[in-house]
Amino acid sequence: MNKKVIFVTTPVLELDDDCLEPPLGILYMATILRQRGIECSVCDLSGLGDDKTKWQADLEFGEIYAFSTYSVTYRRTLEVKKLIQERINPDAIFIGGGHHVTAMPGDCINDFDIIITGEAEKTFPEVVSKILSGTVVKGVIKGQPVTELDTIPFPDFNLVDLGRYHRIVEGKPSLSLVSSRGCPFKCAFCNSRISDRGSLRFRSADNVVTEICELIKSYGIRHYRFNDDLFTFSKKRVFEIAELLIKKADIIYRVFAQARTLTPDICNILYESGCRHVSIGIESMSDRMLKLLEKGNTAEQNSTALDNCKKAGLKVRIYLMVGFPGETEETVKESLEKLKQCHFDEFVVYSFIPYPGTPVWHNPAKWGIKNMDKDFTKYVQVGKRRSTCFVVETKDFTSADVERWRRAMIDELERRFCWAGQSPDNK
Repeated sequence: MNKKVIFVTTPVLELDDDCLEPPLGILYMATILRQRGIECSVCDLSGLGDDKTKWQADLEFGEIYAFSTYSVTYRRTLEVKKLIQERINPDAIFIGGGHHVTAMPGDCINDFDIIITGEAEKTFPEVVSKILSGTVVKGVIKGQPVTELDTIPFPDFNLVDLGRYHRIVEGKPSLSLVSSRGCPFKCAFCNSRISDRGSLRFRSADNVVTEICELIKSYGIRHYRFNDDLFTFSKKRVFEIAELLIKKADIIYRVFAQARTLTPDICNILYESGCRHVSIGIESMSDRMLKLLEKGNTAEQNSTALDNCKKAGLKVRIYLMVGFPGETEETVKESLEKLKQCHFDEFVVYSFIPYPGTPVWHNPAKWGIKNMDKDFTKYVQVGKRRSTCFVVETKDFTSADVERWRRAMIDELERRFCWAGQSPDNK
């Protein structure tokens, strides 16, 4: 009998809705295994809450269970693993991957038989093949980044029930795509750098648009969200994708961008090709804080980018952060006053979280941090009812200060702009 691989997604109970979109990374992995003739399935426990009876009902019997984990859900992932061991298959092999284990492999290997760090499309199938052949595989294995993204097969969305998911783009059900990997910028706070994904790599424009055309044919979906860290980095590539979309695919879509990349011509071609919503990590409008955050751009560049988007007709969502080491009453007030003069539609305000693997996590003393709460169950950026966590204190501010700053910023901005979680058109 063939041994079966089960991919498991852990519920994120901290969120208002943890069932927005299919687990894209897992779908890539499962698709690759199926193409190699390895039996597998995807068990997405999102949307099931903390009811372990429902978890058990959804979990299939398998010989290998693979988890992709995050810091906030890590403890719950271990609860799912324990349930499998006690009630489904005590002899199963457990493999961990994802951001959290990549950042802390030495700690997490005690909880899994195997850990694969970083990208796993090359490494994971090799590990599974060895296990299926009878080879004993144990320990931490470093994943090898994929250099040619066009060689990765399109994810098979038939592995999940698309009707379960709630992600909408401009008011319509949508699917998410990834057209590039990596980010050339090294912001001091960003947890995207944890994955050690190698250099910035792109899928070709033809490969991206071919997938979109196939998805339209298979599912009739014409609304999409690009989950790239930075969709707009390469001007040449943005134009290539946009021009192909104009010729071949009538779609509406959303992207993530960095302010300095949003020139007038980029904004105009995005809109012309169907983009209607751009999300930008502004973080702060204080030049002092932008420098400390190592953003590499200025408040003026942020403001110009927002103007360019608005002139092109693009709806804009901005992400803001308070409480990074060096924040003061003055930087918060400066940021807020400048933001009130800017053009955008939706906003989110986070508090700074020192995710494992980031520079601040590795060396808090360098950043003047006096106290840092390492209870990962708190590490959610925006949870239910706008909740977040306040886990860092420095010699200059307390967690209560950060909470007060965030509250003041939300209260003031909400007089003019829409809190992103209340957007009627984009989840």
